[in-house]
Amino acid sequence: MDIISTIAVVASVLFFAMQARSLAGQQRIANEVAGTQAHRELLAHYTSVTDVFIQFPNLYDLYFDGTDSNPGGSDIPPPRAEDIVRLKVTADLHGDFLSMGVQTGQRLAAYATWAGEWSYYIRYYLASSSYLRSQIRDNVGLYPDLGSFIADYDASADGGAAA
Repeated sequence: MDIISTIAVVASVLFFAMQARSLAGQQRIANEVAGTQAHRELLAHYTSVTDVFIQFPNLYDLYFDGTDSNPGGSDIPPPRAEDIVRLKVTADLHGDFLSMGVQTGQRLAAYATWAGEWSYYIRYYLASSSYLRSQIRDNVGLYPDLGSFIADYDASADGGAAA
């Protein structure tokens, strides 16, 4: 009787081990699928940012080449009132997109491999857009994940231009 009980316990432990291994494999696949879905959603969100520049091409130079004191640079005419509204909304969308990317990389293991690219991407766009920097600085609570990037930009000797 003891032998039968021992065999039953060993068999149930082996069955449990096989089930646990199968479950781990399924969870890994589900995490990879979630990472792919998150990337797709981030790209769709980024499309909302780029669509603004397709609909209003004059905003591209204002958004990416402007400075706080002279939006648009010296050779670009100053923005009209409606352009300023569009630029601020675009900066909000862009900030949301960047923040979502950071959060996704931190919280989803399958997406963590993109963390380095996100860091580079965020630094690049912060250095390129005074509107984006202003939006993040003025609304720190909305973009808590981007605060350290702004601090790094502000602390750099050249104002972030080499980032």
